[in-house]
Amino acid sequence: QKEKSETLRFSSCRPNSRKDFDTQSYSGKGADYSRRIFANKKSEGKLIEERILDGEFVESVSVFDWSGDFGFYEKFKSDAERFRNKSGSLSPHVPFFAYVPQYSQMKKQQFDFYFFMRDEIRSNRYPMADLSYLLLMIYEIINLGDTSDNKKEIDILCHLWTAYRTVYPVLDKYLSEWAADYCLIHSVRLPETIRTLIPHIAARSSLKEFYLEEAFSTSEKDFSVFSDCLITCCSDYLPRKSRYISDDPSLFKKIKAVFTEAIGKMASRRIGIFSPDLKCHSVVRRDAYSGSLCSYSVKKRLAVRICSPFRSQSMRKLITEILRYCENIIRKNVGIRSRLTVDLPFEIRELIDAGIYSRPAEESYLTFYDAPDELVSIESALDLEESSWVNTERLVGETSDDETEIEPDGAVVYDPYSENGRLTDRYDSDMNLSPDCFAVLSEFVKCENDSFEEICRKAGLFPDSVASEINETFSSEIGDIILDNSSGKYTLYNEYLNEIVELLQEKGDLNAPG
Repeated sequence: QKEKSETLRFSSCRPNSRKDFDTQSYSGKGADYSRRIFANKKSEGKLIEERILDGEFVESVSVFDWSGDFGFYEKFKSDAERFRNKSGSLSPHVPFFAYVPQYSQMKKQQFDFYFFMRDEIRSNRYPMADLSYLLLMIYEIINLGDTSDNKKEIDILCHLWTAYRTVYPVLDKYLSEWAADYCLIHSVRLPETIRTLIPHIAARSSLKEFYLEEAFSTSEKDFSVFSDCLITCCSDYLPRKSRYISDDPSLFKKIKAVFTEAIGKMASRRIGIFSPDLKCHSVVRRDAYSGSLCSYSVKKRLAVRICSPFRSQSMRKLITEILRYCENIIRKNVGIRSRLTVDLPFEIRELIDAGIYSRPAEESYLTFYDAPDELVSIESALDLEESSWVNTERLVGETSDDETEIEPDGAVVYDPYSENGRLTDRYDSDMNLSPDCFAVLSEFVKCENDSFEEICRKAGLFPDSVASEINETFSSEIGDIILDNSSGKYTLYNEYLNEIVELLQEKGDLNAPG
């Protein structure tokens, strides 16, 4: 074990450097590489497996068991084994909320809906469901990994992720880490359904090399997904924020096409960002499934040996300059005189210039920018400036620095209980109360004897889950929550009683209290 561990020691192509990587330049989106991933080497348990991956950026992975004798969440794992093949039937949705959802926290109606939802997801149908139900299913897949068909389970996990990520964006935060851990531990690849989303997922992951490897290994002659990853994760420049690109979004596609072509040429010639001289070897140590409900018999520690240039400040600068140079080519191609300042080696410039995009002769239009022969007065200059701003406003309109992020659509999430069975693209639980929560709140407003908890129990609902949905809804409607639990029991804020009654009356009959 000691000899194997020694093979994972850090070695750098920079002999005078003792640091793993310079990461201070990663100040932009998805820049935090070190977040929650480094474990103390001394705490590693027994080496279970060491695999040579021989990838472009991920060379090997060593899997260690979790040191120590603990029994956390073993009951959850045994329950998951017991319920693995349990089938469900069409059941009404019952709200469910828990910070760390487990079977022991659900009532019978919630059990019924969960098994119905799980059967639907396994059949590639995606009913509306609370986040806690989805997390529970994700925890099942993680904890049963040692006894499951891992290729099938990662496919289900990624389909679930794709379907619900626009409904619950926090899934990107969780699954960008957990899916990478699952693939590395069980030696499986990401399914095809998730590959187009890799650039957006990689931006959230602390192990970006895993997703860069997945994008690069399937690129072959098409480097579009890989180049998207570089633009999203490894560049300090965002072309969409350019004034000219915001005026004409189609220019971004042209810039990306030139950039993708350049990346493909560099890969084939092993120059630029693929130069062997720029790569640095390191070992990233991480706790698998960090932040999830995971049995200690399943939890692992990973040592991932990477051969990546993308964590260095110099590499980030190089990718940024390549992207800016590609934009200059498109600006020149469409006749935009303004250029970005670029500091790029001649070898890379020459490689990009050999692309398929033709350039118009600048001399033909530069004459329009020559100064007039007559004398220039201050008055005429001011008049010219004023007229130019009028024309600019007519042609361009108001400019905005806001970047509109366009992501691939996920699967359709449907409501199995709608009157006409129509499908919906999004389940917006913040704007509308479910019938059950509406009935509980109506009864609570009218009732003088029963407590909120008693009304929920009579309806077979979990008080915390109902209160959470009510507070989220009214926070969106009136800007504040309406239920207080500081005394240990849920009570209404009386100052919002009129607004509550008005909103409830809009949605149904309510005999308001006097």
